[in-house]
Amino acid sequence: MESKAHSYQGRVLGNWEVQRPLGEGAFGAVYEARHLRIVNRFAAVKILHRQKALDPEIRQRFFNEASAASSAQHPNIIEVFDVGETSDGLAFVVMELLRGQRLADLIRAQALGARRAALLCAQVADALHAAHRAGVVHRDLKPDNIYVVNRESGEHVKVLDFGIAKLWNNPTVTATNVMMGTPPYMAPEQWRTEPDIDGRADIYALGAILCECLTGAPPFSATNQFGYLDAHLHQAPPDPRSRARVPDGLATLTLQLLAKDRAARPRDMEQVAALLRQEATALTRDGIEPPAYPAL
Repeated sequence: MESKAHSYQGRVLGNWEVQRPLGEGAFGAVYEARHLRIVNRFAAVKILHRQKALDPEIRQRFFNEASAASSAQHPNIIEVFDVGETSDGLAFVVMELLRGQRLADLIRAQALGARRAALLCAQVADALHAAHRAGVVHRDLKPDNIYVVNRESGEHVKVLDFGIAKLWNNPTVTATNVMMGTPPYMAPEQWRTEPDIDGRADIYALGAILCECLTGAPPFSATNQFGYLDAHLHQAPPDPRSRARVPDGLATLTLQLLAKDRAARPRDMEQVAALLRQEATALTRDGIEPPAYPAL
């Protein structure tokens, strides 16, 4: 039986004392931690569950997350401070502590509005453009992996959870011909387990996220993986305008991002970010801010 999240409270990991739990999932638990020597210095510590740490591939992917996130060095990607292992088998990663909300929670709570959705997704595109330039494709981009932090300058996005990221310059980090990702956001080439997954898979996932921001739901829903496989491979993505009041430009862009043929998608995340900001600027200029949902 896996330990409960609170069992690590008070544990010292390197220079960090584990404090209150922040969340727990199938692979690990996340805590707020306090630095032992620097006053008022706090971080988030992710600890891999002991049973998962026994699997060499899972352990490798866990530490790969830190390498993948750090390699991009971008303000829209969560900052990793340290990684480590203890003598009794704990594997941990120390990251910046984020104060805000996951994009998934924001979508569930309220209609984002078209301009807000475009600007938030543009920051996600900025983050992934930096990752792709560093040779990293995320492969599990979804609203749960996007954090929105309120700052004086406005809403600031942080992309996290690079746990199954693929480093193009290190093909041994993740196995080929293994399907990985979250079904509502996986590109057709991921479902086909193609060996050359690249940044265009993240572009497709961002299209699914943009659709969800605009309409309240990702493009496809299914009761099992076979249903999602059929939808992503064979079904045309729904026009967001059929679900909600969505500006024409953003609806068209969403469908471009969701093209089945990755060659038909925008060339890279830099272009995606520019197109999203172009649409946000047009909405500002025209004084239009239609609600993204509820649907018509």
